[in-house]
Amino acid sequence: MDTTTEDVGEVLADSVNAAITFAPSDAVAEQVLKALVWGGTLVAGVPVTVSGFPFNKEQIIKASLLGNRAQMNEVLALAAEGKIRPVVDRFAMSEAPEVLGLLAAGELRSRAVLENRVG
Repeated sequence: MDTTTEDVGEVLADSVNAAITFAPSDAVAEQVLKALVWGGTLVAGVPVTVSGFPFNKEQIIKASLLGNRAQMNEVLALAAEGKIRPVVDRFAMSEAPEVLGLLAAGELRSRAVLENRVG
């Protein structure tokens, strides 16, 4: 999908159960809310402002906040310079239920990434 020519929210309208975004963009958050199904969940890793929140869809917004946008930019610059490295555990998408169990139990080191693995 070319997000410069298509509105992700419109293309994926009411088809996504959950979405995680680290884009410091209110427009992205609004697109995600359009894409979410009734009762769907948006997990925002950065601060967002949501105008026109669709309360009638009983959607959930959860935030995992590390700091304000200026602080996030500092962290990204440090990572780009190789001064810090994220701790990420990678799992196959098929392991999602087990990974959610680890998350709920507080047993993940930091971040988990679910990958669509071929083969």
